[in-house]
Amino acid sequence: MSLNYTKAQLEELIFAQLTNLTEIGEQNQLLKKQNALLQEANTKLAELLSDKIFIPYAKPTRKSTNHP
Repeated sequence: MSLNYTKAQLEELIFAQLTNLTEIGEQNQLLKKQNALLQEANTKLAELLSDKIFIPYAKPTRKSTNHP
């Protein structure tokens, strides 16, 4: 079973694929920028938190519930 396409149909299909690839490339660039901003924010937050001393809370212990 073979499919026959006209030249105009093939050009339209290729143009649609090219448009999609361009859009995906733009989205990829936006995600890279967002990732860089998030990494920068995480680094700043880690630096802020590393200056403070945290005292961990005591963990509550479970009482034994063994009943005779």
